[in-house]
Amino acid sequence: MAIGKESPVPMILDTDTFNEIDDQFALVYALCSPEHWRVAGVTAAPFLNARSDSAGDGMRKSHDEILRILELMGCRGRIPACAGSTRFMEGKRRAVESHAAGFIAEAARRANARGEVLHICAIAALTNVASALLIDPEIRRMIRIIWLGGHRYDMGRNDEFNLRQDVAAAQTVFDSGCELWHLPCLGVVQALRIGREELDRELDGGDRASEYLRSIFHEFLDRRELKDKVLWDISTIASLTVPEAFRFRMLSAPLLHDDMRWELTSGRHRIRVAEHVDRDPVFTDLFRRLRRNAELCGGRHVQNF
Repeated sequence: MAIGKESPVPMILDTDTFNEIDDQFALVYALCSPEHWRVAGVTAAPFLNARSDSAGDGMRKSHDEILRILELMGCRGRIPACAGSTRFMEGKRRAVESHAAGFIAEAARRANARGEVLHICAIAALTNVASALLIDPEIRRMIRIIWLGGHRYDMGRNDEFNLRQDVAAAQTVFDSGCELWHLPCLGVVQALRIGREELDRELDGGDRASEYLRSIFHEFLDRRELKDKVLWDISTIASLTVPEAFRFRMLSAPLLHDDMRWELTSGRHRIRVAEHVDRDPVFTDLFRRLRRNAELCGGRHVQNF
């Protein structure tokens, strides 16, 4: 399938929503892009950092945050929000069963029965996605995974949050043979940086979702005494809404070692890897959609999907 030619496509957003603030922007962005994305569900991924006491606690907080965003967007109860894994994988072939993993497998089969490919925008550790592949290996040919994680292959470091949280899950996905679009963080997606003034100027819809995004953005910067922030996770949504902003190349899937080191290969299944993201078209599209949503809904919530 050609980039940007299928619209709208069925999609699941797999997200550690409470981990930081990027995921909230990505979820609202997806819901404001109904001509490109048909959101079939949102799955909560585990995470462990200063905002959670355990991987399971992080997943539960993410699930609560998903519900909060769906409420702000006026679609709670209409779009499924599924609880995910309460722990990370303990090995490449050891699935973690969860509502989210089962939901992903079922959604893939439903899409396949309609002649569609289920897109999974994964903006977290790949625990839920890898577990779905292990539980139901046949869905490998029914899905396209768009994953934000790790860093550019030629960089000396690769200790990135989404990757290091569950290396076994990332290894499982990269070894699975499924269609994979990889969006590396440092060296590629880090271009999506935005500061306070630009965000306040552009995020002016006055609706509840926009106000919430503005508030968590400012709170995040204030707490860390920062002037700007990379909105990493919106890259997965923009890969279809603004395909012209991305430059991809096809590569043999790299091997991912236990120490998070990439090893370039030849002869393995080919994946699509982003080499460059043009920030301005992405942010122009994001804020245009948020303003349109506010105008359509009189500052309340999105109406149509």
